[in-house]
Amino acid sequence: MSEVRQTSAMQIISKALADGNCATLLDVGCGTGGLKPHMEKLGVRWTGVDPAITSPVPGAHAAGAEALPFETGTFDAVLFLNSLHHVPIDQMAQALDEALRVLAPGRGPIIVIEPAVEGDLSEMLRHVDDEAIVRTAAQTALKKLLQEGRAKETDAYDYIRNERYSGFDDFVSRIAAADDSRIEALTRNRELLTQDFRRLSAQDDRGYVLRQSMRVRLLTHP
Repeated sequence: MSEVRQTSAMQIISKALADGNCATLLDVGCGTGGLKPHMEKLGVRWTGVDPAITSPVPGAHAAGAEALPFETGTFDAVLFLNSLHHVPIDQMAQALDEALRVLAPGRGPIIVIEPAVEGDLSEMLRHVDDEAIVRTAAQTALKKLLQEGRAKETDAYDYIRNERYSGFDDFVSRIAAADDSRIEALTRNRELLTQDFRRLSAQDDRGYVLRQSMRVRLLTHP
């Protein structure tokens, strides 16, 4: 079982970039580019790729992880932040190989941060968009990559992400905003989701928290 650490995604990314003295980062599955301003504050030049980019994001490219439009050895670090499990299962291995290809030898790592199958938030999402199969496939692809010697793991551990909501309606709106294809299931299963939210969330003076186990893998060239 992996060690569980007290940390956050931004702390993980910032430390990995600092340890590798990284000046450039490729954000695979960048979405709307929300990570870009954080990287600019660190003095890191951010580039993003996402096949579903719908609005212009400076520095972002519409491309899939399995066919990165960059020269070999272009970046000091590569990041998959909650994105590897969104790559089609039959293309996950190629996506990891592409990340290794564009990673400059001797520089920073490939940072893979993925949600585990288990977790209170995962249990809630099973009523909306069950990701158990694709999350398991992502971990299998990582394991195979290492077993075949195509990459070397420099660190691996888990941490708990606390997702905070003001209430159930906030949970619904944020889940729908992340993927509007979930709206129908959210509406259909609203009563069941309400019951599970009450059962699984922890309440404090700042709202409601759902816990999610996250898995971190830092990889580099073998």
